[in-house]
Amino acid sequence: MCSMFDADFGTSMDVDKEGTPLKMSVAHYRRGTGTFRRLFTIFLVLCACAPVDALTWAEDTSVGSGKAWYAIASSSDGDKLAAVHEGGQIYTSTDSGATWTDKTPREARRSTPFWTSITSSSDGTKLAAVAHRGHIWISTDSGNTWTERVPGTDSNIPWTSITSSSNGTKLAAVGEFVDGSPCMWTSTDSGATWTPNSDSDQRWTS
Repeated sequence: MCSMFDADFGTSMDVDKEGTPLKMSVAHYRRGTGTFRRLFTIFLVLCACAPVDALTWAEDTSVGSGKAWYAIASSSDGDKLAAVHEGGQIYTSTDSGATWTDKTPREARRSTPFWTSITSSSDGTKLAAVAHRGHIWISTDSGNTWTERVPGTDSNIPWTSITSSSNGTKLAAVGEFVDGSPCMWTSTDSGATWTPNSDSDQRWTS
């Protein structure tokens, strides 16, 4: 018995010494294109380059279980993290999530804000967080202290998301359109002042 193989179509066939077909299998790709080989090579490279820590996960309940987490932000090196949940608290970590500290603004504790989003600069020092039907909160010291900002005259915008440039200077926050209030605001001075950028009837989510 011998095997015959068609390199173009990926088809192999076993035949006996008289040439009678015994078994045939057809690959599901055309070898001539090299698509399979390229994809398989990419897969191997990704497996080889992926850090070991990214392949395993550990649940952390040190701050309590059952919290409705809404958003998390990270510094570029992954050491500094900041997370918010709807129960009114902001937690930060400086050791890649091994330990967490409650950094909720003292002024915000009285109203138990429904935090919906948080963002971080690449070095993790500048943070900005928004709350549903609340304000924008800015920190320039990794969450140790916070400053409340109220864009325009509306203090009850249903904020849904906020994002930051790598240095934390430029910010953009979006929310739901309510009572004619602009639902997209931007800042070019780390959140000190804000400019409306949308007056359309939209519900921005991210």
